[in-house]
Amino acid sequence: MSIADQIYKVAKPLPEPLALEALHFIEYLSKKATDRAEMTDLTRAQEVVMKHVWDNPDDEAWNDVKSLCAEFSKLSMTQAMRGMEQETVAYTHKDLRDRWQ
Repeated sequence: MSIADQIYKVAKPLPEPLALEALHFIEYLSKKATDRAEMTDLTRAQEVVMKHVWDNPDDEAWNDVKSLCAEFSKLSMTQAMRGMEQETVAYTHKDLRDRWQ
């Protein structure tokens, strides 16, 4: 028995409002799959058209954006926490657990 037959078998005895809701959900899933396929096609087309723009010596700085973002995040946190090492701790982890249990 195919999946479509199984869906039909389960949906057939449903009251009309529930069957309509099931139909709408199936239509939503179908549209979502179509949209995803279209987006994949557009992305591939864009890669072909823009390859000469993206792959050039002037654009090399963008090839490692994830690494640059990680470095910036680490630097930002270091700067934000600078000077806090000497501060006294007013609360412990036990205080947090007692408060939020």
